[in-house]
Amino acid sequence: MPTTAIGLLREADGLCETPPMQPAKPQSPNPRPLAAFAVGWLLAFSVAIPLLAQTPPANGPVPMQAEEYNAYTKGVQTTNPTAKVAAFEDYLRAYPNSAVKADALEQILYLDSQIGDEAATLNAADRVLQIDPNDLRALTFYVYYHRADANRLTDPTARAAALADVAAYAQRGLHAPRPANMSEPDFTALKKAALPIFQSAIADAALARKDNTAAIAALKAELDGVPVAQTQTVGPVLQDVYVLAQAYSTATPPDYPNCAWYATRAAFFAPEAFKPPMQQLATYCYTKSQGSAQGYAAMQAAVQTSLDPPPGFFPSNP
Repeated sequence: MPTTAIGLLREADGLCETPPMQPAKPQSPNPRPLAAFAVGWLLAFSVAIPLLAQTPPANGPVPMQAEEYNAYTKGVQTTNPTAKVAAFEDYLRAYPNSAVKADALEQILYLDSQIGDEAATLNAADRVLQIDPNDLRALTFYVYYHRADANRLTDPTARAAALADVAAYAQRGLHAPRPANMSEPDFTALKKAALPIFQSAIADAALARKDNTAAIAALKAELDGVPVAQTQTVGPVLQDVYVLAQAYSTATPPDYPNCAWYATRAAFFAPEAFKPPMQQLATYCYTKSQGSAQGYAAMQAAVQTSLDPPPGFFPSNP
């Protein structure tokens, strides 16, 4: 999945005596060169999570014996995150069938994610999903971490199967209902933060099974669902602008105009170290689309102020 460059621009007013050489097709570059910044998704999501310690149990006030009440209250009132997790775990071991088991697990999930313990966060997410398969917080952490695990697999068949499983959870997350104990504004903020994680995972699974049409639809939904500023600042969303360009370039048939647009935009906003492959793809797709690099400077200017190509931007490819 490819990139952008200015090297093929014709001299002076775009005229030259001999036809320009066609650029070589980019050679299987890293599809996600900004992977180091992918943690931005999880950071954004974590910020959006309501403070669970301030969220009342889903069932409202729950009658408890004094001993159980004291054990639960210890977890609520403990301030150190690690000690707080331990207190809630102690509570669940003592009262495994508690009426507020789900709420205690939500607390543990939130705290483990803040501590940064991936294994513990995944364990808590799995336990929450056993109780509520549609829990949005748990689904988000499940998708984020299991997608990363899937992409570490070197066997293409195994990787595609693992990503398909992750995509199924992502689809569930997109349709998760609002919990009774969460306000509409809080749920909207949480779902908005989770959307790019889900859509990007769905696109990844689609690309693994070579379904570019589905991948493009998911990536477009991701980019349309976030503030435009996120598509032009270093992070996973900007990375997916580039992945969208790659998906267009490898579609059947290739959509070179859209490939050129999104690769050029990704290259413009990417850090200098990541620009070369993006520039290469953008130039390749633009030249394949228009027959030469003439007019490419106009695209380079236009992508700076628009996420998507304006209607009719490509005269020969309306």
